[in-house]
Amino acid sequence: MVMDMVLPLVISFLLCLLIIKTKGLHYSRSADSCIGKQKFHSGDIPRIGGVAIFSSVTIYMLFVQMSPIPIVAALLLGSLPAFIVGIWEDFFKSLGPYLRFLVTVSSGVITYWLTGIVIQYVGLSGVDDLLQYQFIAVAFTTFAIGGVTNAFNIIDGFNGLSSGVAVKILLTISLIALQLNDTVLVQMCMVLIFAILGFFIFNFPYGKIFLGDGGAYFIGFCIAWVLILLPYRNPDVLPFASLLMCSYPIIEVCYSIVRKTFSTDGSPFKPDGLHLHTLVYKKITSRMDYVSTQKVIKNSLVSPFMWLFNLFPCSIALMYYDNKVVMVLGFITLVCLYHILYKYLLSLPFEDIGGNNTVSSFEK
Repeated sequence: MVMDMVLPLVISFLLCLLIIKTKGLHYSRSADSCIGKQKFHSGDIPRIGGVAIFSSVTIYMLFVQMSPIPIVAALLLGSLPAFIVGIWEDFFKSLGPYLRFLVTVSSGVITYWLTGIVIQYVGLSGVDDLLQYQFIAVAFTTFAIGGVTNAFNIIDGFNGLSSGVAVKILLTISLIALQLNDTVLVQMCMVLIFAILGFFIFNFPYGKIFLGDGGAYFIGFCIAWVLILLPYRNPDVLPFASLLMCSYPIIEVCYSIVRKTFSTDGSPFKPDGLHLHTLVYKKITSRMDYVSTQKVIKNSLVSPFMWLFNLFPCSIALMYYDNKVVMVLGFITLVCLYHILYKYLLSLPFEDIGGNNTVSSFEK
C-alpha cells in the first residue's frame, strides 16, 4: 500500500512545481504579499499550494484505489465549501472572517447529510446527555468541524508549520487505526499525508509556495473528519484521543479568542502578530544569527519548535488512546505549558522585525 501512496505525492509535487514555474501567469492574483501583521516572509509567494493537495487527494480517491464509500465521499464533497471559500480568499481577498467561518461550518453540515455521523459521546456525562438530542449533536459536530478547519488556518503562519502539524496528527491517527485494523482510515490518512508531503518539499524550508486559505481549510477539514471517524468506527478509542491529537491548534484558537476579546478593539477575528508561533519567531528564531542570517531560514526554524510542542499530545494519544485519565491530564498539562511558554516569551523584549508588536490589555 505504501508504494501506491507514492502517486498522491507525485501528483502534488508536480502540481506545486507547475504552480511555481507558471507563477508569472497568475502572480497578480495568487501571490501572498509580505506586507501585513502576520507576514514574516520575503517576496511575493504563490499561496495556492492547496490546489495541488486537494487535486492530488481527489484524483487518487476517485480514480485510483479508494471506492466512493460514504465516508470518502463525505471527505471529498464536504471539503468543497471550505476549500472553495479558501481559494476565493486566496485569489480575491474579499471575504470576511465571519462568512468564511460559516462556510466551513457548512462543510460539517454536508458530511452529516451524506453519512448521518455525529458526535454523540465525548466522555463527559452532562455533555453526553445533551448530545443525545439530535439537533444538539448536529450543531456540536458541525461547529467542531468548522472550528478545527479554521484552527489550521490560524497556525498557518510559517514555512512547514501547519502542514507539519497536520502530517504528525494524521500519522498518529493512522498508527492507532492500524493497531485496530481499520484499513480504510489508515488509507485515508496515508493519502492525505503523501499529498501534503508533495507540497511540503517546496514549502519547507525555503517557502517557494504557501498553503493559502484553501489549503489550510482543506487540510483542517480532512483532519476534523478523520478525528471524528476514529472513535466512531473504533469504540476502543476514546473521544479524548481526538481532542488531544488536535490540542495544539485548538488551544491556539481558544487562547487567541480570549486574547483578542480583551484587546483594545475587542474583535476575536481581527488578525494580530501575537500567536505563540509568531512570538517564537519574534523572540527566538529571528535572533538566531549564529544559525543563519537568511530571513527564510529563521522563518522556517519556528516550525520545529511547534512540531516538538505538538509531539507531546500526539504521543500520549497514541500510547493511551483508551485511558481517559491520562489523556485529560495530558491535555491540562499542555494548556499549562502553552500558558507558561506564552507568558515567558511575552516577557522578553521585542525587536523591530515586522508584524504587529502591539500588546493587548489581556497580555499586560
